[in-house]
Amino acid sequence: MGYKRKARILFVSRRGAGALIAQSFANTLGAARISARAGACARPACLDLAREVVRELGFEAAAEEPLRMPDEGAIAWADLVVAMDRAAESVFAARLGGPPVKIFPLEEPAQAGEDRYRALCSRIRARVEGMVGGMAMLENQSEI
Repeated sequence: MGYKRKARILFVSRRGAGALIAQSFANTLGAARISARAGACARPACLDLAREVVRELGFEAAAEEPLRMPDEGAIAWADLVVAMDRAAESVFAARLGGPPVKIFPLEEPAQAGEDRYRALCSRIRARVEGMVGGMAMLENQSEI
């Protein structure tokens, strides 16, 4: 039977590259269950490199730019906010109300480099796969 609609998840990171990677994985791996967006706390950086690494892994990279946080419309849209580093966590730590915030402590590399972003992609993919698997398990339990 499934859920009535897809879960709306807003991934947020300091410069948006980590969030863009997570958005790309979530919208691909969790296509049946998740609608994801990306946000950045500061001026976006390394997005082209992040997209290149995501495509290299065989996934469709999100084309749109990450939203600049805090974006009240995007926050209101979300069922869950995933803060992916300390900068994102600090933006949402003092907020009252709104969607729940989950912390994924996955700092973006301080310097650009394909190897650094491949390692980040691997960590993010594992987290997103865990989210998707957990949602599938909950959905299956609700059908019993």
